Amino acid sequence: MTVNLPTDVAYRGSGSPSCSAAGQTVTCTFSSWGANAAGAFSISVQAMAIGTAVVQATITANESDPTFLDNTVSVTTTITPSTAADLLVTISENPNPAYAGGTLQYFVNFQNQGPGNATNTTVSDRLPAGLTLVPSLSNLTCSVDTSNVVTCTVGTVGVRTIGILLIGVQAQSAGTYTNTAREGSISSRYLRARAPAARAVQA
Repeated sequence: MTVNLPTDVAYRGSGSPSCSAAGQTVTCTFSSWGANAAGAFSISVQAMAIGTAVVQATITANESDPTFLDNTVSVTTTITPSTAADLLVTISENPNPAYAGGTLQYFVNFQNQGPGNATNTTVSDRLPAGLTLVPSLSNLTCSVDTSNVVTCTVGTVGVRTIGILLIGVQAQSAGTYTNTAREGSISSRYLRARAPAARAVQA
């Protein structure tokens, strides 16, 4: 059996080991079927674009088929924008410990686990008192407000897309600092990540 996938979807696997894909064509091979036998298999795809996806399946065999007109079937699926996006964010720092008056960087990793794109995405990071943003060590899309909250504009994050932001800071004095970052968008729920407490020691 051959399944032709449109460009609107991408093949992600099958529950049957007899199925394999080459481009947008999925082929499932069965050694033999007896008279009046029936069977089924499933394939998984991921919607890649908004629109109408038409999937066509055709079954063939070595023997002649007197009613071949029923050997091909198709199904049409409407793909609409998703209103949900599962965002994931993690944060780490380097170096730890740092020296008072010195700098360190926070590495904020973000990922969209779907099912839809995350739009107008931002990452916000409320820096603990005693840490100040160093723009030259941070992403250009990051800025800080008077409450010491760093906001980084990410924009649209596609499904399965991952990225990283750098936030450079300076420790004003010795102490232990716990930093929490948050990622969200108009189409997703907020997620938070906390870095291991960073220590600033006196040189």
